[in-house]
Amino acid sequence: MKIHLKLSKPKILLPLIAVIILGSAALIGYSFLGNKNEANALSAQDFNAGNIISDAVFYNKDTMNVQQIQDFLNKLIPSCDTWGTNRSGYGNLNNAQYAQQIMGWHGAPYACLNNYHENPNTGETSFEKGGGWFEGGISAAQIIYNASQQYGINPQVLLTLLKKESAGPLTSDTWPLKSQYRYAMGYACPDSGPDNTANCNANQAGFYKQMMTAAWQLKYYKDNSNSYRYKIGWNDIQYSPDVSCGTKRVFIENVATLSLYIYTPYTPNNGALANYPGTAYCGAYGNRNFFMFFREWFGSTTGPAIIGDISKRYQAIGGINSILGVSLDKEWCDNQSCFQQFKNGYIIGSPKTGYWENNNLFRSRYGSLGYEKGSMGYPIGSQYSTINNGISQQYQHGYFIGSPKTGYWENKGLVRNRYGQLGYEHGKMGFPIGPEHSTVNSGFYQAYETGYIIGSPKTGYWENGNIVRKRYGDLKYEHGKMGFPIGPEVSLGNARSYQNFEGGSIICINADCWESTGEIRIKYLESGGHEGPLGFPIDSEKWVDGHWVQKYERGTITGVGGKYSILL
Repeated sequence: MKIHLKLSKPKILLPLIAVIILGSAALIGYSFLGNKNEANALSAQDFNAGNIISDAVFYNKDTMNVQQIQDFLNKLIPSCDTWGTNRSGYGNLNNAQYAQQIMGWHGAPYACLNNYHENPNTGETSFEKGGGWFEGGISAAQIIYNASQQYGINPQVLLTLLKKESAGPLTSDTWPLKSQYRYAMGYACPDSGPDNTANCNANQAGFYKQMMTAAWQLKYYKDNSNSYRYKIGWNDIQYSPDVSCGTKRVFIENVATLSLYIYTPYTPNNGALANYPGTAYCGAYGNRNFFMFFREWFGSTTGPAIIGDISKRYQAIGGINSILGVSLDKEWCDNQSCFQQFKNGYIIGSPKTGYWENNNLFRSRYGSLGYEKGSMGYPIGSQYSTINNGISQQYQHGYFIGSPKTGYWENKGLVRNRYGQLGYEHGKMGFPIGPEHSTVNSGFYQAYETGYIIGSPKTGYWENGNIVRKRYGDLKYEHGKMGFPIGPEVSLGNARSYQNFEGGSIICINADCWESTGEIRIKYLESGGHEGPLGFPIDSEKWVDGHWVQKYERGTITGVGGKYSILL
């Protein structure tokens, strides 16, 4: 009954948080939305002190949207006694009369959690605004969602903590007092008051502050997990705030469990586990209750395990704080290799290659190429950062490389050899901007920020910059009369350059490029080429009135059938 939950006036009600967390677990509502048979199957004896909840579950912020949180709260509290008209169980008084006349609490309205709104800017709440929605207020569901998204915490975790920490608790109370929202998440309420009661910081009071700062604190624990007394690995954890109750040796397996122990620094003893949801001598119940509440509401607290060589690599790159994030699936292995999916990619490898990250930026293209069975093989080294927020990683048969601007592409074989000679992404080519393509005569080409690298086994592989390439394209690239490049682009200074091809040269002044091929080219070279009296070509080769003509800076070559002359 309600009378048994509101045991004192508001100024005394606040320390009840500590009682709920540490002592009077029997007073906590533990109804749930699951099926009764499932409930009977749940046991606090399943509590694993070293792995209360997995990182994969704890840091999955995408489990519920705002509407799903609201629907969940509506199911928890299907009916709210906003105006306190229900019978109190104390004589003939209704709840509002009992609150005011007997207990000295405030009168209606009473804002249930599923109806609660708050304006974070003004501090106004539903208690001053009719018990529900008001202009400028945001719902408890929205506040919970915002906290989860801003700090990367599972909203289910925040809901579970709310049940564990709040007086009432708020997740089931049908006529809560405003004071029950003041320290709803137990944030900034250390057990340093008289008889180990909560000693709360008034500057952190209010539902919005409590939810946002609790989520912030959990993220801070993750980001600074080595800064606290408890750490990943072996720890001596007290059974209760009373140090005389002793400690338990616990191997903390993950950051999420570590965070719970930093937030509530006690582990349940055997009596507390055996007597759930009741109490035990020297018992503390916060982490036990979190474990059971979460399971009753949302199912398993443990996500896929990370083990073996994959675990070693995962920890080496930062674990939960790495680019990969939390695990989403178990490890999968065949006779040759193993892989495991994480939020932002995979770890994959074999005994021969080692185990390495394969993040989602590369993964799509890697999949297009057949994953480890395709042309790239397995990764054989770590991902590393490069210029312009780019990243690169070596695989058995090449590299993946790219940036947010260019996308992420394979880079391998003889194309990569030439790319390296030009300085890789630091050189004049920049990053690749597309895949490698095969072409005629067993050739390959790939686009880059400033041009292409193209070639064949016969000609070698050479850059083909965007200025030369425009004219090369007019002549049908490697499929046309020019064939493949047979040498690099050569700068002559003063914005003049040339490149030799199988079928001749393309010669440029500024951005104007023209081919030099066949018998006209022979005559041109005999005259000294661009260093001779003709200078650079200024037009293409053309068939005019029965003979070939090409104009140059200071003259023309004309002729047909092996007979060509120079006109200056």
